[in-house]
Amino acid sequence: MKTTEYVAEILNELHRSAAYISNEEADQLADHILSSHQIFTAGAGRSGLMAKSFAMRLMHMGFNAHIVGEILTPPLA
Repeated sequence: MKTTEYVAEILNELHRSAAYISNEEADQLADHILSSHQIFTAGAGRSGLMAKSFAMRLMHMGFNAHIVGEILTPPLA
């Protein structure tokens, strides 16, 4: 498979996944993130890697984001 075919398949998978999320749900998630003082992410395996990536992106955008289970994570409460 050529690189362009891989990219096309990835885009197709993202498009299919996006069909399961309504605009209202996406807006609600964004509103919750924007109004949060602290954001905690968690996961295991590949999901954990994505949770860490998401938290890192949030940190790069200036949010107070943390990964549950990391040494420097503050208390959840």
